[in-house]
Amino acid sequence: MDNKERISLFKVEWQRKFSLAAACVVLFLIGAPLGSIIRKGGLGTPWSLR
Repeated sequence: MDNKERISLFKVEWQRKFSLAAACVVLFLIGAPLGSIIRKGGLGTPWSLR
């Protein structure tokens, strides 16, 4: 029973490592464009240029 618990813990940690990396990439892809829009003069600036 002890080996099965260790194997399940290793599987959880393996999935946690990749899910944390994927979450960081997704948040970067969402946050970087929002940060550049706010620096240029606010959220309404891209809409007023049309």
